[in-house]
Amino acid sequence: MRFSNDDCGEYLIRKGVSRLLHITKFAAISNILESGLHPVSGRVHFSIQYPNAQFLAKATSRDYVAVLASPFLACRRDADFTPSTSIRARSLPLPGIYSLKSLFNEEVTVALGCKVRRHSNRPSNMPTSLMAEVILRDEVVPGDIVSLVFPSLQSVIRYESLFGIIPNDINWKTDEELLPQDRIFSFWQDTGDPQGYDWIHQFIDQERVPQPELRAVPNFRSMQSP
Repeated sequence: MRFSNDDCGEYLIRKGVSRLLHITKFAAISNILESGLHPVSGRVHFSIQYPNAQFLAKATSRDYVAVLASPFLACRRDADFTPSTSIRARSLPLPGIYSLKSLFNEEVTVALGCKVRRHSNRPSNMPTSLMAEVILRDEVVPGDIVSLVFPSLQSVIRYESLFGIIPNDINWKTDEELLPQDRIFSFWQDTGDPQGYDWIHQFIDQERVPQPELRAVPNFRSMQSP
């Protein structure tokens, strides 16, 4: 069936995808571990293998953590797939294996009339758009959460100073403990994809230096390969 999600988890595994991830603030973690992730404005957002570039730029402070889940969440009947959560209503997120596969096309549309071509250095398990997501309409229960990833050991210390010791039964790591190709918060520092590195830093610079000339909306056309 065109809109069946039954094969979506297996497809992601074949692509080398080992995780879906959701970046959130420290303050939300205790509730997430106790009652799961609940839709905000009708949606729970997950990135595929690597973080949504725009959200990651907002998470450059030490008070964020990544919540990791299995790629098989993409098999859920309430899962939709989109190359960008900023696209207009004419290109709403859609379910189905063909919609998921389209996230890895050589060229994708991320906004009305704005296309992005796949960079030659991009890993095969990374979608073409840096803002591609799996969107779930229903809650994600605690049992679906595989682990947490903190930006650094210093961020773990800060978390525990604010909210108490992380329970022993919670699986967690720091970004520094992961292989370079698996890192979340520091992935773009080491990637061979200068297009992605430069593009995400447009957002990061906006957060750090709020000057008018740096607050321009990113030009998606500039992301096209020569």
